[in-house]
Amino acid sequence: MAGGGASVVYKTDVLVIGSGLAGIRAAVAAQKCGADVILVSKGTGASPDIIGFNAAVADKDTSDIHYEDTINSGMYINNKSLVKRMSKEAVLLVDELEAMGVGFDRSGSDYRLLQPLGSSYPRLVHHRSNTAIQVVKIIKKSRAWQEVKTLNNLMITDLLTDGKRIVGACGIDMNMGGFVGFQAKAIVLAAGGSGGLHHFTTYPSDINGMGYALAFNAGAEMVDMEFIQFEPCGFVAPKSLIGKIIVTTLLMAGAELLNNTGERFMFRYSDRGEKVQKDVLSRAMYNEISQGRGSVHGGIYIDVTKLPTKLLVEDQDRYYQSALKAGVDLTKSRGEVAPIAHTFLGGVRIDENCASSVEGLYAAGEVSGGLHGANRIGGNAGTEVLVFGPIAGINAANYVNHMNQSSIEPAFRQGYSEKRREFELRKSAKKSSVTPMEVRNKIGSIISREIGIVKSGEGLTKALGELEEISQLVPVMHSEELNQLSEIYIVNGMLISAKMMIKASLIREESRGAHYRKDYPETNNNDWLKNIIIKRSEDGLTSTISPVLEDTDMP
Repeated sequence: MAGGGASVVYKTDVLVIGSGLAGIRAAVAAQKCGADVILVSKGTGASPDIIGFNAAVADKDTSDIHYEDTINSGMYINNKSLVKRMSKEAVLLVDELEAMGVGFDRSGSDYRLLQPLGSSYPRLVHHRSNTAIQVVKIIKKSRAWQEVKTLNNLMITDLLTDGKRIVGACGIDMNMGGFVGFQAKAIVLAAGGSGGLHHFTTYPSDINGMGYALAFNAGAEMVDMEFIQFEPCGFVAPKSLIGKIIVTTLLMAGAELLNNTGERFMFRYSDRGEKVQKDVLSRAMYNEISQGRGSVHGGIYIDVTKLPTKLLVEDQDRYYQSALKAGVDLTKSRGEVAPIAHTFLGGVRIDENCASSVEGLYAAGEVSGGLHGANRIGGNAGTEVLVFGPIAGINAANYVNHMNQSSIEPAFRQGYSEKRREFELRKSAKKSSVTPMEVRNKIGSIISREIGIVKSGEGLTKALGELEEISQLVPVMHSEELNQLSEIYIVNGMLISAKMMIKASLIREESRGAHYRKDYPETNNNDWLKNIIIKRSEDGLTSTISPVLEDTDMP
């Protein structure tokens, strides 16, 4: 480490951005390969909410069936190489985690599996409803983790390249109160999704699309940014429960959704009732609410009182206890829920080794795109982070083994100096008429209004115009404190991510999975069995429409 004044520079082989399960697993895997690793994080992330992961360990289930379920759920635009690798390695993952000491729920010698929406068989392996928390605790006791340098409360603002490959990153260290640089041979981006762009979301506010903006600005290709999955059952009341969810595996177990007339309305939308994909559930609930058949607080009633008490109180204790503390005993009374912004399905375009289109930049977890296609099966998010985190770390470590640190130093120094000057200019900018938080709230309102369950070309075009106007405010924003300065960078990242989402949504003139255009309500397999690729250009961004790659097409 070297530094000067309020600025500090670290040197490392692999820099991991994000402290969720994908980042932690990547960091440990890279360290075990002999790499020097630094992991940085700004917030807590969403990994603690992962209750389990899908793996084909039931008697009649196979990794091939898991593969087919995932492709069918994604409506055939998934990156098939990613799906194949995930479904095969998920089975091995169960043995790996048990060897580490994770105790999965069992009934005798068999796993007590839950069946997520979209899965042909019960497939969700879990430790009660706290699988991710259990895994993280065990990893952080390991010797390999102790060798990873961790820096918390640090926000990465820019990835640095020499025009072709990664040479490092810059950010703001909120603890020391200054600018910080990282000269790194490779970077694993595991910064999560963008749920925090919406006002009504399951995610913490720090999950706001910054990872997408970092990759985009570095020149990485982004894929299918139009797909945002809404979790159907987010509490709308009481106030202390807003943002919390009831897991949809309970719908597969027999929970019922009711409108304000007491009708179990889902059978009007599908002969399978509530046992359908999340996108179908969310749109049906949206329709009921918008047509005046919603609950007292503008949601839908969910009734889980007929389910076994053990399933609620023990297997889903986390969700049951959250509701109970707020005064809702789900074993005795109905809850009020509505679709809530949740998983982002697009992101950094990667291959099966988690490599992006920028040399030395790897991505894992929700910040990456292509695995889920147009819709995600419940439980596959857990599988994604657990499987691809180590893959990213191992391949990043293998990449740096053939590099010399001095070969990237000139490009790093140039990029670092430019970003530090920008940082200092931003601190001394004249006071503007709006604060970063005011602008952030405006962006959130636009996103929540126009990039929801139902979209339209008219609304998307209007939103894009409004965001372009807001973009003019960012270069002149003033910051008197470090917290304000970090908010300016966040606002800029939110704008970049939102524009990519809107432009991709405008380009895809059909409805598919989590992307529904009311002006193009049909799925068009003739013209739109394709991926939309977005990349940075001199004019802002450029987009291409690419046929879905088969396994044999992948490098």
